[in-house]
Amino acid sequence: MRDLRVTFPGPITPVRGISFTISKGEIVGVVGESGSGKSLTALAVAQLIEPPGQVEATSLSFLGAPLLGRPAVRSTADARRRSLGTSFAMVFQDPMTSFNPTKRIGVQLAEGAREHQGLSRRQAMARAIDRLRAVRVPAAERRAGQYPHEFSGGMRQRAMIGMGLMGAPALIVADEPTTALDVTVQRQVLRLLETIRRTDDVAVLLISHDITVVAQVCDRVMVMYAGRIVEVLPAADLATGASHPYTRALLAAVPDLDTDLDEPLAVIPGRPVDPAHLPAGCAFAARCEFAQDRCRESDPDLVGHGPAHQVACWNPQGDSAWQAAGRRHLGIESIRTGQR
Repeated sequence: MRDLRVTFPGPITPVRGISFTISKGEIVGVVGESGSGKSLTALAVAQLIEPPGQVEATSLSFLGAPLLGRPAVRSTADARRRSLGTSFAMVFQDPMTSFNPTKRIGVQLAEGAREHQGLSRRQAMARAIDRLRAVRVPAAERRAGQYPHEFSGGMRQRAMIGMGLMGAPALIVADEPTTALDVTVQRQVLRLLETIRRTDDVAVLLISHDITVVAQVCDRVMVMYAGRIVEVLPAADLATGASHPYTRALLAAVPDLDTDLDEPLAVIPGRPVDPAHLPAGCAFAARCEFAQDRCRESDPDLVGHGPAHQVACWNPQGDSAWQAAGRRHLGIESIRTGQR
């Protein structure tokens, strides 16, 4: 995507000029506070933003095919719909509200295969059971005949991932897939996504509030604030190389085993900006201890700040003491490697 913008009447622009590319087999994390535009960016790619919302971009394509604009012929529209239905998977934040509570799990998984792949009822149900097994749902055939409320939270999330695997996805967008799960089940779900990525060479866009999870799982991290990407860097460099004051504040706000229990938890001062009333200059300036007059007057562009590193800040930070502390702070077991 290039210069993606999402606008609602007002006008309100909660996504303001997002540009990035995801490569085959890559896991990219998107992190930021609530209201930063993470989920709207994913919904825009999935073509799930309905009127009066409007999606605009200089370019927005998936597997080489453009996603914006009305196709000139019906066959092109059908091909686009079929491509999104089989090659694009969306894992929503709360599977309990994403699944239809009145339909059995197997029927809901089979529906997409019948619609987009032309499978018969029997073939689609067999595929649904196979996909439940693929995401490690025990007793898959029996489970396929149950309703969503009969599944645990972690099992529902597995079934939601299984729904995305009914086709042959080239991209999985996971929008806060572990928010409502305990840490043990969260680890299982993240390991499942990593296994799918490694086995089938699938690209994954992982949206999360948890910057520690993103650091463990992803190849690259994009930090969003007020509808813009403010920093992009390799996940391996997040703890030691983050330069934007907002990224560093997110890292500092994560408690660890060395946190002094007698001291208040670290927080980012102030509140996120209202997308209906964006200030002049950098949107983070009012909350930033390094802000200067220039920050309040002009919004910085996202520019190169080293190899594979971009930052949108007039005063990018960096000091060895903070970097060493950051390395210790995120020095927990990796989901991917199983090592520290």
